[in-house]
Amino acid sequence: KNVSLVMLSFWSSSQNATPSCPGTVSTPTRTSDPFFAAAATAATAAQRRSVSARARRLESRPAERLARVGEGQLAAPPICKEFWGHLDEHGLLPSPKDRKQFLEACRRPPRVAIRANPLKIDTSISTWTNSLQKRRQWRLSPVPWSSLGFFVDSGQGAVGNVVEHALGEFFVQEATSMLPAEVLWGCLQKSPSRRNLEHTAVLDLCAAPGGKTTHLAALMGGKGLIVANDASAARCRALRANLVVAGVKNAIVENADGTDFGERFPRCFDGVLVDAPCTGMGTVRKNRSVLRQWPGDFLEEAVVRQMSLLRAGWRSLRPGGALVYSTCSLSWDENEGLIQAFLQDHSGEAAIADSSWLLGAPSALGWQGTLRIWPHVSDTDGFFVVALRKLDVGTSSGSGDPRPMRLGDTDWSPPLLECLAYPEGFSKASVEEESMCQEALRAEFGAGLLDVVAGGELHVRAGGRRELWLLPPALSAARSRGPAPFSPGIMVGRMHAGGFHRSAEFSLFAARSGSAAKSWTAAGALTQRLLACLEGDVQDFNAVLNASAEEPTLGLQGCEQWMRRLSPARVAPDGATYGSLIKAAVREGASSSAIAWFDRMEAAGVSGDVVKYTMVCDACARAGDTALAERWFLRMCHKGVRPNVVAFAALLKAFARLGDAPRADLWLRRMDCTGVRANGPCYNAVLRAHITAEDVAGAKSILDRMQLEGMQLEGVV
Repeated sequence: KNVSLVMLSFWSSSQNATPSCPGTVSTPTRTSDPFFAAAATAATAAQRRSVSARARRLESRPAERLARVGEGQLAAPPICKEFWGHLDEHGLLPSPKDRKQFLEACRRPPRVAIRANPLKIDTSISTWTNSLQKRRQWRLSPVPWSSLGFFVDSGQGAVGNVVEHALGEFFVQEATSMLPAEVLWGCLQKSPSRRNLEHTAVLDLCAAPGGKTTHLAALMGGKGLIVANDASAARCRALRANLVVAGVKNAIVENADGTDFGERFPRCFDGVLVDAPCTGMGTVRKNRSVLRQWPGDFLEEAVVRQMSLLRAGWRSLRPGGALVYSTCSLSWDENEGLIQAFLQDHSGEAAIADSSWLLGAPSALGWQGTLRIWPHVSDTDGFFVVALRKLDVGTSSGSGDPRPMRLGDTDWSPPLLECLAYPEGFSKASVEEESMCQEALRAEFGAGLLDVVAGGELHVRAGGRRELWLLPPALSAARSRGPAPFSPGIMVGRMHAGGFHRSAEFSLFAARSGSAAKSWTAAGALTQRLLACLEGDVQDFNAVLNASAEEPTLGLQGCEQWMRRLSPARVAPDGATYGSLIKAAVREGASSSAIAWFDRMEAAGVSGDVVKYTMVCDACARAGDTALAERWFLRMCHKGVRPNVVAFAALLKAFARLGDAPRADLWLRRMDCTGVRANGPCYNAVLRAHITAEDVAGAKSILDRMQLEGMQLEGVV
């Protein structure tokens, strides 16, 4: 009944409307046009979907996650008998006492840990942590194996909602996830054939979302080169967003299958990190259902994938280099069993490197010097790490010592320079272009560019918009040109006739919360906006999101990253907040993301307006799903939101692309019924639809109507 009343009030004013050009089209009525009946059907379906979604959310909450057994404890997680049998088979946790302690540890919630980022901190780590504890009333205790890691033992509720986190001064990271970067860095430091740090090249084969990559960059002090790769384009965008926030200027992002790197970069890297995708059995404290069932076939597939990645990483490692392999799994097959098989296949070429020097790790030493972290031993997630050294198979001594480098310490590896490619479309910035950039930034912030980006190089990306980029020096030394990687560096800004315009991305890269004397952007507008965001100023929060949405290199992933980093606990999102997210989704053609954020907006009690409905319709239309776009149009009408000419134009343009002239005519008639006057883009879209369908008579009819309306052609004829 309510649906009928809404539709009746909406269409009553246009009951007797007639077309602008009599005789060319007929006027639909509520009895003849299925449009009206479809509105009621769509409303009922939407309500049913909403109820079903709420039911699914309730069902997805494991009861044991809500059942508190005591202070700081949860109910024991369900563990299948196959898991215990697997441990028995390989002699893991043989003691009943160890198993009891393991179960007790799994009942405790995971400890929150943070990792300081020296790239964004202007003081010593100890001074910074003391200041952070005083400001935030936190109690920090060190992570045994990382000088940058700290457990947050109190005040954990606001860890992700403080300005230091928003600006990249620290990252929230599981303590065991800090092990791989620390082990690899230690191996590089202890290597007898180590290269000068400025010319050290490291590959992170499975890098997204960037926790270990940013950790490596911090340990390397922003020097050398990091190639960060992930097979998923969406995860690469999240990876890049984290690199930007962390202030990393020595990394390039690749979007490729990791198993291809052995062929693309043979014997190129001084260090390789393979944090392989796994079954995740070690995350039982936060993913309490992970051991409910034995993974079976998925485990076998994971082992095959892990071995392929390990072999590819090994082929890309130079002799004398170090490779670190890690998983967050507790199974033997993904860890010791896989390494045992790999060593058998590479006898005399690979050896396990000593990791006993790692502070806090001796208690975790396992099979032949590998590191296996148990939840009940370290009060963390379960984890596995091993470091492998690549030996010189041609050594005559047989001692297994790594081959001394024949290249001088102050040069890049020749194989690396042969395989790297300077990105096409880029050129070294001229002195005048660098000066223009520095003067613009000095006028805005009172400091020069090179104070922040020392160690990087400025390059110009040619095209319609002349972009100024900060690239790692290794790319300039490359001996060939090739397609640009997913991200070659940091975009500083754009040059135009009026001067230089700084990018929002560079502001996020350089933003700090330190003193004005040491912080390049302490007085910058964006930093002040970020500070205001965390104090509840939703307008400034929206400004940051909108800047990310407008930035092509950040886009939807950048917006979503800031929504996660700047938790709305103290900021109530409004329509503009969600509008920026939907706009970013539309720009990337991600119709499913646009719909998801629209639904989240309505779930938060924020009503959609005609602009947001139109953006969702446009996203669906661009994706080629005109039926879904029509359903969203009907949903807008059902909600009592009056469509405007832009909403109709989005649909008509979709029909034009498909050459669906009948649907285009139908929606043009519906515009007449609603009293919305069609404009030039609407008529041109319908005309395109008839031309694409080779409907000469229909096209002539639309042309006649356009002449009567005084509309201009867009050159499609």
